[in-house]
Amino acid sequence: MEERRRRHRRFNLELPVRCRLGDPAGESSQNLLGHTLNMSEEGLALVLPVPLAPGAEVTVLLGLPEGPAVAEATVVWAGPAGPEEEGRRHGLRIRSMSPTHEVRWRQFLVRMVSRAHTRRHGRLGVRLQVQCAVLSRPPRELAGRTMDLSPGGVQLVLPEAVPVGTRLHLSLQVPMGPRALEGEV
Repeated sequence: MEERRRRHRRFNLELPVRCRLGDPAGESSQNLLGHTLNMSEEGLALVLPVPLAPGAEVTVLLGLPEGPAVAEATVVWAGPAGPEEEGRRHGLRIRSMSPTHEVRWRQFLVRMVSRAHTRRHGRLGVRLQVQCAVLSRPPRELAGRTMDLSPGGVQLVLPEAVPVGTRLHLSLQVPMGPRALEGEV
């Protein structure tokens, strides 16, 4: 569906997410780790390791820079795994949040809107451990962390300067396992 026909703007962001299925106090509750594909005011698309049936009710925990946001949500659609994804795509509609968590969620989305208007890609302040293979002469490995991420790039903090134009192989340490990227300084 085209963005202009949607009720709420979606932001393409990959953030770690934890979903809890079933009764949290009961023996039948199950925790799933996955990641978001996009987020909007009333819902999110995400990838989970197992398929969930439309209509399933889940508790979603997102770690936002403003603090954690917990939402009660309903699965509205389930699709196949995307290319290079480990897991199945799902669309969730948010049913409810505590007032504190709703404020965090809305503050985060407002920040994404303001960044989307000032940059080609919105940036997300995320701190992840990263291993860099610097493809120079001589090649070397550097350990560091991210400062922010966007669909177009990543800002890194490394123990030494890397010259502009240097090719890098990155391994980001996310809860779902390492994510490999290639880039250029």
